[in-house]
Amino acid sequence: MSASAPKRLVPPTAPPPRAHAPLSAGGGGRGIARALAFIVDARGAADMAQRCARALGLLPTIRWAELDSPWTSGADLLTIAMSEQGPSLTVALADPENEAVAAEVGELLGVVAALVRREHAVEILSAQARTDALTGLWNRRAFDELMDQSLSRAARAGEHVALMLCDIDNFKRINDELGHHGGDQALIAVADAIRSVTRPSDVAARIGGDEIAILLSGCDAEGAHAAAARLQRALSRANPHAGHALTLSMGIADVSMLETPRPDAGSRTTLLRLADEALYLAKNSGRDTVVTHPSGEKNQSNAA
Repeated sequence: MSASAPKRLVPPTAPPPRAHAPLSAGGGGRGIARALAFIVDARGAADMAQRCARALGLLPTIRWAELDSPWTSGADLLTIAMSEQGPSLTVALADPENEAVAAEVGELLGVVAALVRREHAVEILSAQARTDALTGLWNRRAFDELMDQSLSRAARAGEHVALMLCDIDNFKRINDELGHHGGDQALIAVADAIRSVTRPSDVAARIGGDEIAILLSGCDAEGAHAAAARLQRALSRANPHAGHALTLSMGIADVSMLETPRPDAGSRTTLLRLADEALYLAKNSGRDTVVTHPSGEKNQSNAA
């Protein structure tokens, strides 16, 4: 809805009272300037939308302001969509008859809506640059950055981190017999199964071809093995291609296998190499197999 012309709406109920102090004693330009300064300091579209509602609600010319407000009022309302996917912001004017104020607030709504839309567009572009388009998992670039962050926490706070590398069994045969569309369906099914068994704190990424990496924070090799078992069960229920069982070979390594975990590319490379070696052992042991790197068994023996 355009913010250019206020519309009088008669409500069945009145909105809740708003008690606030104005952004400036005199209101007008100084209050709007302070509102904009508060808004543009936001981080991300969601934070900016919240700040818009808070800042506008504190202006002396506005009675109340809310995101996606269910309330209507006998006062004139100005409403503007802040983004295609995001909320709408509605404000009620303190003086509905003041056309100059209505025009000023309407212009301000247009500015803040443009700012939110810009932040939303930036977030979409950033996500696209870090996401695998087919599966919706992170891509290799994002995975390397997130893995470095996890290794930094592990080095700083002694946090457990486990890495699991997964390959789809007989993926070449799926592609040969069913075409690339069949391979794509298999990858999507695996990604969906991974999302169903991992936590928000875990990181799953397609790092190349049919290889998927899963970084499990606060988890050692034993915990990763349990997560792999949950993933196997989830995949057993997925059947994108009749007659072609969808299974994974998985290799596991954790930071206890590193001599000294460090927040650098060297630790990342070493952990990836250990998980890849474990994956190689799993693939040679037959399909639908999970193998923890042998150095983990040595560490457990030493700990005992």
